[in-house]
Amino acid sequence: MPESPLSTAQAARAGITSRRDEMRRDAGLTGQEPAVRCGRHNGESLPHRSKLRPGR
Repeated sequence: MPESPLSTAQAARAGITSRRDEMRRDAGLTGQEPAVRCGRHNGESLPHRSKLRPGR
């Protein structure tokens, strides 16, 4: 039986997360340092695309 698209997407997401974490550790960063360096603090997330205005 073929994999469902959902499980394929979940597996891809898990692979990306694993690779991101590996790169972060190799760089000697904590879990929060990349967010802080990007100006995000205390678990803030990116604004939803509906909140973004083109040309600004």
